[in-house]
This record gives sequence, structure tokens and C-alpha cells, in this order.
Amino acid sequence: MFLANALKLQTKVSAGINLLDIAGLQVWLKNDTDITFNASGVSLWEDQTSNGNDAYQSRDTNKPAYNAGKVVFDGVNDTMLISEINLGAFTIILVCDLDETGTLANDGALGRAGNDVLKLYRGSDDERIGLRANGVNYEINPMSIAYPTTKFLLTCTRNASSGLWTTRINGSAVGSVATTITDLFDVTQIGSGDIANTQYSGDLNEVAIWNVELTGSDLTNAEADITSRNGI
Repeated sequence: MFLANALKLQTKVSAGINLLDIAGLQVWLKNDTDITFNASGVSLWEDQTSNGNDAYQSRDTNKPAYNAGKVVFDGVNDTMLISEINLGAFTIILVCDLDETGTLANDGALGRAGNDVLKLYRGSDDERIGLRANGVNYEINPMSIAYPTTKFLLTCTRNASSGLWTTRINGSAVGSVATTITDLFDVTQIGSGDIANTQYSGDLNEVAIWNVELTGSDLTNAEADITSRNGI
């Protein structure tokens, strides 16, 4: 139940893997940690790195809801803003739970207006994911599996040399496609309430963004840590 005054939630640091020890981490919005909210919704989700890339929203009509540890985007106008991050190579790990009652053909989980957006397709296209970088559309269609209908781990990586963009669901690769690495993927918002026809509908429980392609144990350790914390 929401309280009249803003609340800030924190969790204790767990033992074991620390994402801060994996080089290149630009933003870490940790599950149910340092979230400030009131009856109007979430106004602040603090970045766990020293970069100060907090996600924030001052307009009540654009604030996602907070519900039992989840940041819930309404698929209409909810979005949280961050300082601009320009990505060539990257690793993006999201904990998603899509609202399967929604009517959108694709959900923009993050990006920058219509020029840059990571789009999760569902419904009749639920084996498809899109990356719009510097105005250029790239798609993995079809992925080898459809999106899960419950909470899942989504990992997207892009290689600095080849531009190969690979998508993983719950730790397993489900598809890849070549991109032009100089088509930068710019991120200024989490959720896409201001992007026409790509508003995100559902929960985002955790967001971690690196400006490098994680491989090997760095990748699997990051995925294992986030998976464990989010009960996937």
C-alpha cells in the first residue's frame, strides 16, 4: 500500500558476485533497492554505480507504479529518465515481466525517443526482438524461442569489432544479427512512455547496462547474480 510521504527502499548487499566488479558497468538499477515512491508512483531509482546515472521522473503522469518490489510501467505514458549513455558495444541485462493483457505489438524497454529503442515484440510476433540504433532498424526474427509469459532474464550484447548483436533469454542464446557498430544505441530513458507505438507494458525489476560486450565468466556471473536476486 502506498504511503502519503515518499518512501525509499534499500536492500542489503549480498555476498558473492558484485556487478560493480565487472568492468564497464554504466548503470545498475538494482532490484527493489534505493527506490523512492509515493502514491503517484516512482520518482527515483538510484544507480548503484559511481556514475550517478539515476533514473528519475518528476511528472506524476509519467511515473511508473511501485508494487511489492516491482517497478510497473503502464504501457501508456510511464517512463523514467537517465543521463544520456552512448553505446557502441554493449551488454544490457533486464529482468522483465511483460503484461500479457496488453494490446501493444511491441514494447520499448529502453532507448531515446524513436531514434533508438530496444523493442520486445509479443502476441503474434513473440519470437522477435528489434534494436533501433541511430535510426537504423535491426531485428532478430525469429528468435529460437518465444518470450516467456512469466518473469524472465533478457540479455542483449553487441560486439565492438563485428557489431554482432546477440540476444539471450534466461541465459541461453536465442538469436543474433549483424549491425553496424557505428550506429550508436543511445539511452536516455527506461520504459518508453514518450515513444509512439512502443510504450513498455509490464514490470522491469532490474536494469544493468555495460558499455562493453561481456563474454565468458563475466557474462555468466552477471546473469547468475541477477537471476538469483530476482528469483528467476
